[in-house]
Amino acid sequence: MSSQTQNVKEKLNLAISQLCRTSWMFVKDPNRDFTRDRKLPLHEVISVLLCMEGGSLTGELLRYFGCSQHTASSSAFIQQRQKINEFAFPS
Repeated sequence: MSSQTQNVKEKLNLAISQLCRTSWMFVKDPNRDFTRDRKLPLHEVISVLLCMEGGSLTGELLRYFGCSQHTASSSAFIQQRQKINEFAFPS
């Protein structure tokens, strides 16, 4: 990977990490949303959303997680995605 590509990837990961540290600002119910340990924590949901290429949701999840047995279902992804409020991505 080129150094410029690596630099962009590091900056994106840093931005996602910063967002996750202040997740209470970007979820609909800060007392409940993303508080339990699940297959799709906040940083994974955001990463999957940013990596999507326009395929089916199931196909995108399988591509992202590498067809692993730990791949979350489409329904689980949708439920987690709905917990994120509209301020997360512009931030």
